[in-house]
Amino acid sequence: NNIWFFSQLKPIYSYVIEGANNALNYIKKEIQSEPSTAIDIRDIALRFSCDVSANSILAIDAKSFSTKSPEILELLKKMIKGIVDSNLSLFPKKLIPKEHEDNFIELMTNAINLRIENKSNRKDFLAHIVAVKQQKGQTRDEAAAHGWTFFLDSFETTADVVNHAFYEIAMHQRVQDKLREEIMDNLNEDGLMNYDKITDLVYLDQVFFEVLRLHPPFMFTTKVCSEDIELEGYKGHKYVMKKGSTALISMHSIHRDPGEVKISSYKLTF
Repeated sequence: NNIWFFSQLKPIYSYVIEGANNALNYIKKEIQSEPSTAIDIRDIALRFSCDVSANSILAIDAKSFSTKSPEILELLKKMIKGIVDSNLSLFPKKLIPKEHEDNFIELMTNAINLRIENKSNRKDFLAHIVAVKQQKGQTRDEAAAHGWTFFLDSFETTADVVNHAFYEIAMHQRVQDKLREEIMDNLNEDGLMNYDKITDLVYLDQVFFEVLRLHPPFMFTTKVCSEDIELEGYKGHKYVMKKGSTALISMHSIHRDPGEVKISSYKLTF
């Protein structure tokens, strides 16, 4: 899935632009209808992420910005909540409630069947899923799992990064002005920017890498100890970690460690 994703970044860019235009039009309408009301950027980020993911994976319009409670968006929220609840539970608990799991499998199965019936030549992730399913004789559950992996990797994480990027840019006028100047200087005559051009925006890269440093989507990672080792910690405190033990590593702490940040080529102080 990851190999396919990176090979298809350029085609996916068109879905990103479409989703961004939908978000922009939505924000304009919100401002016009309620000028004094605050806009929930988190909600907009989730809708944008849902729009792009649904277009890339299912080749369908999620109607994230044209419907108050879009079906796909609400389903994804419930599935993510199920994972969070399972991780926080003191007792073993199914990651995704059966009802939501069945709904997602049905959604993916319908999309796959429709693609096969229409014999579409569209080059997207759904075409990749269909090809793998037919080549390996996968069941509908296995095919749906590929779709869920993509949604899990892109939906919540993308929305989280976009949300924090808006926050940091809003809080730091200097960064906002410099980023806007770089973007405006690279627009074409139609006021647009192609994929090749946007990948060359150095300051935009720096801003997003700094956002990822300050607000990593995943706060922790885990590693399994492969051999017994004695670790020396704060003030000479020593701790013996046995082989097979699992270490919970804070990404947040590493990203904010002055020693680690100093060596980063993407260092950008907000």
